[in-house]
Amino acid sequence: MTDLLASLPLRRTWLADIVEGLLHRPGGTAEVATIAAIIARTDREMGDTPDQTITRTINNYCSDARDTGRTVQHDLFERTAPGTYRLRSYPSAPDLVEIQNVEFDDSIEGGACSMYWDALRQIGTRAGRWNQITNRERLEIFAKAISPGGQWHDRYLSEVVHRRSAFDDLVAKVDIGDFL
Repeated sequence: MTDLLASLPLRRTWLADIVEGLLHRPGGTAEVATIAAIIARTDREMGDTPDQTITRTINNYCSDARDTGRTVQHDLFERTAPGTYRLRSYPSAPDLVEIQNVEFDDSIEGGACSMYWDALRQIGTRAGRWNQITNRERLEIFAKAISPGGQWHDRYLSEVVHRRSAFDDLVAKVDIGDFL
């Protein structure tokens, strides 16, 4: 991930935590309880049923999971034994940016990222180009726009999330081509 993308406050996901945990295991393989223990050593809020959350998340991305009864679009994990999984891409990490929906941690920067991301999505959709570019390309455009020297930088820093009129004005006046 580029430095610009790494600076965005993307929402932390269970999938990313599971992948990260398996990348640090021999052969990229571990039992669900071991994955839970690895994640518990981070600052992740585990909740009451971490093993169930981990299993459910893995099964969404595992064609070997016999209990889901559906086709898996992104086959990231192999079930090697009951409750034991291997990261198929090990020792490399899969590109989760293209697999997951883009969501920002709204506790950081007062939700401004989500607001401006929504503006960019609306601009791109209006121009008919949003579905023609990848999540990574979208995030790169966004990161450049809000970074120092970017088109939205000053406005991004000074905007208050509650000022919806400024947001609506921005969406109405900017064209996605201005960023490309």
